Amino acid sequence: MQPLSLMFRMFTPFCATFYNPEKFKNLDKVACPPYDVITEKSLLRLRANSPYNFSWVDLAQGGDYQKISDTLRTWLDEKILVDDHQENFYLCGQQFKVEGKIFWRFGILGLLRMDKPGTIRPHEYTHSKAKEDRARMIRTTKANLSPVFVIVPKKIPFLHSLYKKYIKEKPFFTFKDIEGTQSRLWKISDTAVIEKITQSFENTKFIIADGHHRFEVAYDFFQEYRDKIKGVESVLAYMVEEQPGLVILPINRVVELPYGEDELFKRLAEYFSIKAVPEGTLKTALKGAGAFLFGIRTENKFYLARLKKPAVLDKIIKEKVFRKLDTYVLSHFVFALLGIEKPCAYANNMRQVKEMAVKGRVVFVMRPAYMKNICDIVDNGFRMPQKSTYFHPKIGSGLVIRRF
Repeated sequence: MQPLSLMFRMFTPFCATFYNPEKFKNLDKVACPPYDVITEKSLLRLRANSPYNFSWVDLAQGGDYQKISDTLRTWLDEKILVDDHQENFYLCGQQFKVEGKIFWRFGILGLLRMDKPGTIRPHEYTHSKAKEDRARMIRTTKANLSPVFVIVPKKIPFLHSLYKKYIKEKPFFTFKDIEGTQSRLWKISDTAVIEKITQSFENTKFIIADGHHRFEVAYDFFQEYRDKIKGVESVLAYMVEEQPGLVILPINRVVELPYGEDELFKRLAEYFSIKAVPEGTLKTALKGAGAFLFGIRTENKFYLARLKKPAVLDKIIKEKVFRKLDTYVLSHFVFALLGIEKPCAYANNMRQVKEMAVKGRVVFVMRPAYMKNICDIVDNGFRMPQKSTYFHPKIGSGLVIRRF
């Protein structure tokens, strides 16, 4: 039971459920990516790794949610998963590469209260189908199987010093995913440190970075069971402060053309200067700030499109904060100009961009959103279009679980 001093704090430690350290020295074969990025092909590979891969309980194939619950119960009975009876925080550090550069990102896993209106703010809209799946999952398992990724849009010096201390110590668990991201998990049980961590998150507003569906479902679950389940007002969260390792990648838009490429460029030419460029030149341009621009990938070429007169956006886009958000400008200005309703798919990297740019389709290659964009939009009470941000890397599922 939490000390009285922690009971009403915004962010608190918890009794986690995790893979049995006596059976698993690391989580390489059992942890998995979040459910919403697992493809059919990668699911087969993950489940071939181990009969205890977390994908067996995080994805309900064929809508068999009862099987998920039964599997989770069996793993607990067989001590594949074990409960910790002490309330702790968990520090998660991830080392990863982006375009050859090494980054570290640190965050803390704990319970975040949802019963303080206006404190936790979403930045994107959600899809109803994915929300329905997660709703059935939480009702069947009575658990937060994976965390909501939440940003504290400021630097917290104490947390930075904490990361420097723990990185020198032996982790509780390690996990290396198929993309090469190395995750390390440390258990924080020192009561003085726990107190300082909880203080660090008081009187602060938060932004959901990833896991909007999980948060909305957890909130609905709280409203339904607030008088029946203890602690249901909190959700498992991965809390990340502002830091160099908070990397945001673009999500590129794949569209089916209702006409040929010549017509595409003809329509764009009224407002954009367009030229064919090498991939490297496009990548450099997309790293720049300034006037709206984007790339286009056809079946075998890259193009760079720059807005000729940026002032045109003042007339077309009413809210000033959205004029600096490329995904919004693309969907509300460029797609309208081209007669395109919405993307048919998304590409997260240049390899996917090239693979998905086939005959009859083109890919719009985007610049990433920046934290200032996101904060400005959220602070003004708005949300970004779906799939506007990709916080890289995702935090793995199966590192720790929160059961009610």
